[in-house]
Amino acid sequence: MNRNIKAIVFDMDGVIIDSMEYHAVSFAETLGDMGVDIDSRRVYELEGMGSELVIKKLLEDKDVDIEKATLDRLVKKKRRMFDEINKAKPFPGIKEIVEILRDGFKLGLVTGSNRENVEEFIRKYFTDTFDAVVTEEDTEGKKPEPDPYLDCLERLDLGYDECLVIENAPLGIESAKKAGIECWAIASYLDKKVLEEAGADMIFNDHGELKDFIEKNLIGYN
Repeated sequence: MNRNIKAIVFDMDGVIIDSMEYHAVSFAETLGDMGVDIDSRRVYELEGMGSELVIKKLLEDKDVDIEKATLDRLVKKKRRMFDEINKAKPFPGIKEIVEILRDGFKLGLVTGSNRENVEEFIRKYFTDTFDAVVTEEDTEGKKPEPDPYLDCLERLDLGYDECLVIENAPLGIESAKKAGIECWAIASYLDKKVLEEAGADMIFNDHGELKDFIEKNLIGYN
């Protein structure tokens, strides 16, 4: 484990907020109106891409081709439906994790969610918490490309070897690793084997296990 860590960078959906159930339902309902059946597990695997790319990938899986105007309409519909059904809250234990890290580390947030939803969530639960926030709109390249995490490094004014990423999905892990950053993962929705195959450096069963490890191995070493 790297002992030179100066910042912890979190993914949002699946790490900070327990929201993927609502994303999966809104994707399934949106595409279900087109006669396309969606498996929630597939949505979990694609988490981090951003709504437009996820919809494109889900339709490609079913050999469905659509025009850009239709794609734009589906993205708006998905976001509207998510807003209507969303009752997501922070994972149990994540606020305690953030609190014990705040005094010794810079904190970042890198997410494929749109800025409006991200800012609303931060205002509600994590005001004045994150030193850098990167959303869907901020980079041309989305996860699994390294762009979102490279952008975050720039905002934090730190090198790749001075940060640690905490993710929960394969595309996010791949994005962090392509940026050269050590990446831990929480098995919040997917099996540990999937996260291991994606390249996570360390995997935790839940937030409680992550909190215990941080208290024993990170606090006091920065």
